[in-house]
Amino acid sequence: NYWQAMCAVTKAGVLKCWGNNNDSMLGDGTTTDRTAPVAIDVGTNYTQVAMGETHGCGLTTAGTIKCWGLNDAYQIGDGTTTTRSTPVVVDSGTQYIAVFANKRTSCGITTTNALKCWGSQW
Repeated sequence: NYWQAMCAVTKAGVLKCWGNNNDSMLGDGTTTDRTAPVAIDVGTNYTQVAMGETHGCGLTTAGTIKCWGLNDAYQIGDGTTTTRSTPVVVDSGTQYIAVFANKRTSCGITTTNALKCWGSQW
């Protein structure tokens, strides 16, 4: 059976993910499916997480967006198509207040209320 990857942020700001880990979509540095939540990017605190079809993005308490997973349509936002097994910083130096993900697209709203998106609409 196919099941999706899921992620959530605890009250303490810990990013945890579980589920299908094809293409490293959990961000734990592996491709091992997880039946229970595992901590991701330990030492970094998050406020939000958004999951696309095969990738995820999180907003840190410092206002940085980090993304991970399949990157075949530039949905990670690091300027490459290299799959990332752990979270990588997107748009370094820009502060964000929100993050969104959908299929192979990711977006964030900056502290100046600008909407920035990357990836593919398909």
